[in-house]
Amino acid sequence: MINNYKVFDATLRDSSYAVNFQFSKQDTMEICYELEKSGINYIEVGHGLGLGASSSKLGFAKEKDVDYLIAARNSLKKAKFGAFFIPGIGNNSDIKKAEKEGASFIRIGQDINKIDECRNFCDLAKNSNLTVFVNAMKTYLITPIQLAKVVKKIDDWNNTDIFYIVDSSGSMLPSDIKEYLKVVKDNTNMEIGFHGHNNLGMANANSCIALENGASFIDGTLGGVGRSAGNAQTEILCDLAFRFDKGKTYDIPRLFKLFEKNILPMIKENQGIKPVDVMLGISKIHSSHLTKIKNIADKYKINFYNFLYELKSLSNQEVTDEVVENLAASLKSKYFEE
Repeated sequence: MINNYKVFDATLRDSSYAVNFQFSKQDTMEICYELEKSGINYIEVGHGLGLGASSSKLGFAKEKDVDYLIAARNSLKKAKFGAFFIPGIGNNSDIKKAEKEGASFIRIGQDINKIDECRNFCDLAKNSNLTVFVNAMKTYLITPIQLAKVVKKIDDWNNTDIFYIVDSSGSMLPSDIKEYLKVVKDNTNMEIGFHGHNNLGMANANSCIALENGASFIDGTLGGVGRSAGNAQTEILCDLAFRFDKGKTYDIPRLFKLFEKNILPMIKENQGIKPVDVMLGISKIHSSHLTKIKNIADKYKINFYNFLYELKSLSNQEVTDEVVENLAASLKSKYFEE
């Protein structure tokens, strides 16, 4: 088992969903400073959807990408900072921008069934002296056997340092994490990370299982605040990492104070696990599809929760408009509401 456990804090990126992407430069500087003082060595900043995402379509961030990067750079002394990047949202210039402003890493994320889109950007990032993470979003869309082929392929790219299993809908169970991690370990020497969401209340437990089974990076946010039902909680992950590696030292009370001072006042609604988020976890559906699903349910006059539950039947299919509408049409007589 690897004894180099790293708690990766994504508060300034994933938690931005919960505050409408309104973290300021000052927020970024203060939170980065306190995270580093608390023992966190990897910090992600920027828009929830990564570099280049701030827009009318995806939501305007309070600051420009470059300003978030500069704020982190000016606040940190030793901790590493970086940003998220999704092919098709960000472009080559965004990666070069991150390099110019002193980022240590870039996390390139894409749905696992589109992972080939990451390759050229990984090459660029590697050639820009950035540590390269590949975040295989919605990892659960493929089987462990299929994952083995994907991991071997990425390993052959020879441009990726860390491979991440990502539970985007918070639907995976500890047994899933164990099985998927074994496949990754058996097929690469890349370091492995795990990014969990909390739709079924499993994010912290799954992160613990990830540590037990070979992951060296686990992601969290302060208070577990993040997209949909939120993430694993940084404060808890720090305690877990310490239990696995007594050499790790974290100031957990300082993290709680940071959450209460800088995050809690910005949250407009309770982050608890809402019924719709639990249903997303049960059905393995990413929250980005909610508006589409709601509109189609309304069109066919099907109860929204019944429809979400029935979406389980899609299994690992891609959630396209056509697929969702066909299912709705087939269920109309069963769930029709006057």
